[in-house]
Amino acid sequence: MCEFGTQAYLVRFDNDLMTSRNIDGGYTSGIRIETFGDLAGRATPIDELMDGIAGSGIGEPCVTDNAGGRGLHSWFIAQEIYTPAAIEVAEPQPDDRPWAGVLYVGRSWEAVGRRGGALAARRIEMGFGFVGDASLARQAQERIHRVTGSDTPKGWDSQLHNRVAAAVRVLERRRWGNDHADLVAHAGGMLGTLQGYAHAGATLRYGRFGCEIATPGVVSHVLRVSEAEGCQRASDAARYFGFIGIDVRAFAWNEVIDGKPRRGVSHVRSEHLAGELRAGFSYGVGRWTITYLMAWRRAEYSVSGMPHPPSVNYASIVLLYE
Repeated sequence: MCEFGTQAYLVRFDNDLMTSRNIDGGYTSGIRIETFGDLAGRATPIDELMDGIAGSGIGEPCVTDNAGGRGLHSWFIAQEIYTPAAIEVAEPQPDDRPWAGVLYVGRSWEAVGRRGGALAARRIEMGFGFVGDASLARQAQERIHRVTGSDTPKGWDSQLHNRVAAAVRVLERRRWGNDHADLVAHAGGMLGTLQGYAHAGATLRYGRFGCEIATPGVVSHVLRVSEAEGCQRASDAARYFGFIGIDVRAFAWNEVIDGKPRRGVSHVRSEHLAGELRAGFSYGVGRWTITYLMAWRRAEYSVSGMPHPPSVNYASIVLLYE
């Protein structure tokens, strides 16, 4: 029988300070804390409904190793920070993206199985949060820059207006390969008050790992599966891999860029198509795994007189305990 573990804890930290460019602008920082497993020890009627939706159309469904038939559930809290390039300027900057912070909490449901002969997974997320002062982005960035000795950000009085945000995200993944090399294709989208987009891409890995679905930068956790036939779940021996991935997003709307700032006006307009290239490595032993990722993101906006703003560069460190 195909099984996978449920209990895990994850911390992801993104920041442009951990790159070779070491400059602000665009997506400049973020943090995500996620816990997998049912905190109450039992599934609710909503969980049962969402498990059914997540598992629809997936053949040979895997079951959790401690609760037969249930999918993988998680709770998460995350913060994202976006700024113009010149963070030391206090006055409004109409020709650069607006200051913005997003803070949200959410719940996810994930089913694993097979589709078309390949290992497959479907993840559904629902999130709720805030944009503006309630995101605590000003406080978080000021604290980080104080600790690291970086320039003090001075333009938060011009951040986006306060508003409530909510979203639903769906992600499909399919994996081909073996325990030393694999390819995971992904596709999905988000429907929310701030952003609406569809996206697709793929991740190529090479190294030493078990039967798992991993797409660093798209989803931070690793789905490790044990099967009666085919690849086996990774042992307690060291696991490691290098990877390269790409993700392309087609936006219908993006209020993180097109939203109205609290001071001044904004001349920027969000792009309908944006891509991101990622590369990095991961190492794990026992119940611990650490992953480092470097990302290059095409500018998500344009402005008159500067049709091609500079790309965004940030790095990510993920610590996972299972």
